[in-house]
Amino acid sequence: MVWNNFHYFLGCTSIAYKKTALNMIKILDEAKISYKLFENEPCCGGILFLQGNLEEGIKKAKENFQYFKNNNVSKLLVNCPECLLTLKQEYPKYLENWNIEIKHTTELIAEIIKEKLIKLNPINKKVTYHDSCHLGRFNNIYEAPRFIIKSIPELKFKEMDLRREYSQCCGGTIRDPYFEVRNDLTLDILKSSRRKGKIILTGCPTCRYNFNAVAEHFEQKMRSVDIIDLVAYSAGLISELPMNNE
Repeated sequence: MVWNNFHYFLGCTSIAYKKTALNMIKILDEAKISYKLFENEPCCGGILFLQGNLEEGIKKAKENFQYFKNNNVSKLLVNCPECLLTLKQEYPKYLENWNIEIKHTTELIAEIIKEKLIKLNPINKKVTYHDSCHLGRFNNIYEAPRFIIKSIPELKFKEMDLRREYSQCCGGTIRDPYFEVRNDLTLDILKSSRRKGKIILTGCPTCRYNFNAVAEHFEQKMRSVDIIDLVAYSAGLISELPMNNE
């Protein structure tokens, strides 16, 4: 049975990628899935845990849990793998009564496709897929994205040499003042993916940003596309496949 009656937690990165968040909403509407949006969505606070600022992270988690209670939240759908890691793994460590079910968008889209709630049209393009750290190694979500990719007719898919638990980090949020470190990590993936196809797919907004920003800076032809946008395009919900950092 397909997940229903949840709150869609966009996450801070989806504010930067509003079109992708809107495309997920189009997919949900097309599949006739019941969901709610928050009027004043908070940050999950994941960056606090990543920085080792545990006291502030726990404080933020408690504030958010109360906010979710006030909004009668029982299930959360999330775009960002960092939000997934934070809400699914960090919060339960420090909140005794944490009982909210968490799911990533790729998991739900896979369910929607299996139940044939949307029709996918052919896309004649070459693609590969990058397993992000937070979605893959930290949350063990490997099969859902691949099921989605393989469900789209005529899409030519080749795996990366480094994949699944061996996937290389894209550089994550390593930017200012360590742009060179981020650039080197990202370029390694872009050069490897160039041998596999013209588009690198990802389920992580941070990976997508790094791939596209570095590709543009170093005049690489490779571009990254979010799986949400790929599905929306295949389903005829959008007219063009977004291939930049809009």
